[in-house]
Amino acid sequence: MAKAPDWTPEEFEILLRSPDEKEDSLYLHLPRRTPSSIQAVRGGVHAFHTGGKFSLLSMMMVRRLQKDTTGLVCAVCRLCPRTN
Repeated sequence: MAKAPDWTPEEFEILLRSPDEKEDSLYLHLPRRTPSSIQAVRGGVHAFHTGGKFSLLSMMMVRRLQKDTTGLVCAVCRLCPRTN
């Protein structure tokens, strides 16, 4: 089975800016991603801002979250993420 391509910054931004959209419909905007991969990355974002283990996030994703979380809402807990 082939490995899925790395997430692009554009894809990650779509995910971050769509906290209210369900995985089953968000994947229509992210054709290279499955609903389960979207759910997994959302879980990583949640873990990042709650101080949990977020090792599944790429360095690009971590750097993006460290840079600025203004206006973002966590799709998992509905809170505004804060940078670590």
